[in-house]
Amino acid sequence: MKRRIVGAAIAAMLTMAQLPGAASAAMPGTLDQNVDVAGSPTVTMLDPGQTLSQTFTAGVDGLLTRVDLHCGSVSGPVNVTLFAFGLLEGTVSCYNQEWVEFDFKQSAAMNAGDSGLLQIQAGGYSALLGRAASDYAGGSADIDGAPTPDIAFRTYMMPMETMSNTWSPGSVNQGASTPASLTSVISFPVVDLTGPLTGPVGYEVELESLPSWFTPSGVSCTGVTGLVCDLTTLQTFPGITWTGDGSGPTLTLQIDGTAAPGAGDGTEAAGFYVCFFANSDGVTTVPPAMPPSADQNVGGCILTEAALSVNEAAPTAPPTSTVSEPSPSEPGLPLWLLPAVLAFVAASFVGIRLGVRRRR
Repeated sequence: MKRRIVGAAIAAMLTMAQLPGAASAAMPGTLDQNVDVAGSPTVTMLDPGQTLSQTFTAGVDGLLTRVDLHCGSVSGPVNVTLFAFGLLEGTVSCYNQEWVEFDFKQSAAMNAGDSGLLQIQAGGYSALLGRAASDYAGGSADIDGAPTPDIAFRTYMMPMETMSNTWSPGSVNQGASTPASLTSVISFPVVDLTGPLTGPVGYEVELESLPSWFTPSGVSCTGVTGLVCDLTTLQTFPGITWTGDGSGPTLTLQIDGTAAPGAGDGTEAAGFYVCFFANSDGVTTVPPAMPPSADQNVGGCILTEAALSVNEAAPTAPPTSTVSEPSPSEPGLPLWLLPAVLAFVAASFVGIRLGVRRRR
């Protein structure tokens, strides 16, 4: 089974500013990259107009929803803006040299091992960014292209949905019609609705493709009640949709049908497009309208594929011909009689020739 997070499907959102002294709940997420600050306060000064870039590597699959920086200022509060991927944006006020939270009103989908980019800018005054306690193996830092020591930072990831797909049977034969079914179990993450996000949460499941030689006959849905669950809905954008309370629903789909690959057909896959969406004032439509509104917060989509294997038909053997030969055990002409037979044949031939001449 192939699984791919679709970052382009995540809706773009607006900047969420955190004003000095304002209390706000952090966006949901679990600590992923944790680059601690040096024991002795060692800092990198970032002047207004400069951009410090720090690359990092995601350790898990998920949605980047928050970044923490260790920052302060040289004189008075300074607004520090952090961009992730040049798209996600958060602004906070740094004064004391301490950890501060940059929450995003947008999420970015990442696979474990993906490289990310943080870009930091200061406004008004110079900012002091705490340096990492040691070199960070997952990335590097620079200021306007000039290398600089890694800074201290933390990234937080929110889990994505997961999906398992199983064909029964696991393979079919060319030239044969075989009843087959695809069972897909989709588990959505728990969405914390005690902070910026509120219910309801929106969910979407759409069937993108089936093997060309598979004919579906019906579909069933279990685990979530009140769904419009039929083949037409499942295969028509936006697919099966519903809203929930963010408790992490699990939907089980079963598609029944007949697999009938021809002589030239091979292994093909079924594909699903699965998304969830959460807003600061709840989801009203699934999928959300585009372009996104200011209340759009987090969302994630994945594409999955499940292959049904095809066994090639056995080649047809060419027809064979048989020639009967006498068995060595069968009785034959005695060798002592062979000269007499040959003499008889020769005499008969001579006689025929003489007879012909006499008639002339």
